[in-house]
Amino acid sequence: MVGIFWTRIGTPTGKAISGTVEEIEEHVNSGKPAMLYFSNKPVVPDSIDQYQYAAVKKLKQEFQSKNLAFDFDSVGDFRNKFQRHLSMKFNEEEYRTSLPGEAGYATDNSKEITVSEEAKLLLKEAASSHSGQIMKVGYKGGFTIQANGKRLNSDKDARASAKWEAVMQELLDNDLISEHGGQGQIFSLTQKGYDFADKLKSET
Repeated sequence: MVGIFWTRIGTPTGKAISGTVEEIEEHVNSGKPAMLYFSNKPVVPDSIDQYQYAAVKKLKQEFQSKNLAFDFDSVGDFRNKFQRHLSMKFNEEEYRTSLPGEAGYATDNSKEITVSEEAKLLLKEAASSHSGQIMKVGYKGGFTIQANGKRLNSDKDARASAKWEAVMQELLDNDLISEHGGQGQIFSLTQKGYDFADKLKSET
């Protein structure tokens, strides 16, 4: 199930805050996959139904805690995130092993991965930490990439910042990390990421 929201939640059913929410909850509670997207597109304040908008924000918070909700800023941003998330979902073992000729995929998912040396370093640091997380912390004029208690990037100029943006994208595109909460700040290693990090460590 894919849900897209902006400022409205829908009409109450007596059982749930809206028919849409009722369907989503039934779908998720049945164990089926879902991805919910929330638009950050600007809106004229006077056009907003505050009750509806408050309900949308509450729904987002609820499903962010389950890693099922993501923000997007534009159609292009939505397209990129949806494509990445869908690819990650179909790379999960329960789906991949059900496809013809794919049953052995999970036994070695670290093959055929080519990433930069910076991406390898970041991945190994994240795998060495207890949380397995990478933090991208923004501040006025730049951002820091942190893993295992260390800052890994240099953002002295626009070129350096662009380089590390590309490093993060490499890891996402290869399904080595996944984004949490839809804010682009917290990332966790996937099983594929851990496997690849172990492979890198064995080679050094």
